[in-house]
Amino acid sequence: MPNDRIRPEDVSGETQTALAETKRQRQAQAKRAHPRQKQTYDLPARVIAGIKEIADSERVSQSDLAALALVRFLEAYHAGEIELDKKAARSVRFDYRVLLPRGWR
Repeated sequence: MPNDRIRPEDVSGETQTALAETKRQRQAQAKRAHPRQKQTYDLPARVIAGIKEIADSERVSQSDLAALALVRFLEAYHAGEIELDKKAARSVRFDYRVLLPRGWR
């Protein structure tokens, strides 16, 4: 069965340019439809190293792994499975700080 695909060298430069522009427009539209959501948190070095270690060994992105960990935390928190160990904060923005378990601070 012959290959019915058009080879790039058989298409004019003008057509290739138009196709590339159309592809860029589709990609830009997809990006606008699903913008990335970013947030920055201050985390202890041990937590960051732990995420990196697992991500490397599982060959997944650190961002995906951190997102999974946060989703699991939110589910457990809303199910009443997690109690926050809090202490008064010296801040005008919030009243308490959450204490991490010993060894993770």
